Amino acid sequence: MIQVKIEGVVLDLKSNLPIIMLKDDRQRLLPISVGIFEAQAIAFALEKVHIPRPLTHDLISSIIEVLGSSLLRVEITELKGNTYFAWLVLKTMEGEETKIDSRPSDAIAIALRLKASIYANESLLIKKEIRSRPIDDNEIEQFKDMLNKLTPNMLWKYLKEKI
Repeated sequence: MIQVKIEGVVLDLKSNLPIIMLKDDRQRLLPISVGIFEAQAIAFALEKVHIPRPLTHDLISSIIEVLGSSLLRVEITELKGNTYFAWLVLKTMEGEETKIDSRPSDAIAIALRLKASIYANESLLIKKEIRSRPIDDNEIEQFKDMLNKLTPNMLWKYLKEKI
């Protein structure tokens, strides 16, 4: 496993879906396509946006802490078909290590809230053939516009396509 950091959240212009870009210290990338809500939860944590009521990832983070556990790390382990798999690796109140199966997007959102490290199986990382660059203000505004224009009907349509 190789430690990775979040390089950013980008919008795939073909699919109009967000992609979380993870990068290791050798500049290798791991792009993970995520849903709009997961991207929003990750973006909120990255930007340290305070919201009045907890999102699901905030709730899960609170439950982990209240139960006396801690999140040691997130492990993104494999890709099967088009689906990535991940584990939340916890230390229980008794000091035991346990793993909980998770979608990578949820695991990343929780790791950000609990300040845990993120690791990826080295075989998932790709050489930096994708040109990585800072996100410009226009791209940030496009992403914000997309989130602001999200309606329940759009969400319903998206969910029906994915399910």
